[in-house]
Amino acid sequence: MKLRLRGRHRGNYQTDVYPTGQPETRMIIGDSDSEDETSWKKDCQVGTQAVANILIIVLLALSLIFVKLMDSALPEPSSAVGVFNTTRKFSEERARKNLEALTAVGPRISGSKTTDVITVQNIVNLLMSVRDSTDGNYVLDIDEQRPSGSFEMEDDDGQHTSVYM
Repeated sequence: MKLRLRGRHRGNYQTDVYPTGQPETRMIIGDSDSEDETSWKKDCQVGTQAVANILIIVLLALSLIFVKLMDSALPEPSSAVGVFNTTRKFSEERARKNLEALTAVGPRISGSKTTDVITVQNIVNLLMSVRDSTDGNYVLDIDEQRPSGSFEMEDDDGQHTSVYM
């Protein structure tokens, strides 16, 4: 009878010769193989750590390549007066002109005429021009709210102050 062992085992082999003359091989489990097993485990741990480090480096390299490709794939900015430009596309030039018109009215202190009247009129006029430029497929409703009334404010000392608008 042939005995084949595959893989790693924990133990030693011992061969005895019996009085009948037949040798018998036995495996003794849990004997002096612990040093080999410990070094084998350390080798596996070092190998696993190396594979993990290589995997991290590869993932970082792939992410950098992906970012570089996405950065080069950004669309070109559209001009406000370009041949292919339509009002449906965002234009930084048009947005910059609107922003400059809103900020050109001066300081916008809360409750001032600049904030409550002029800036609101500019924004409503911009929204109306957008509404007028849309075709029949889109509907833009503009609702202007003018809140009024009173509310209470509590300051740091715990005092309550009524504010009327």
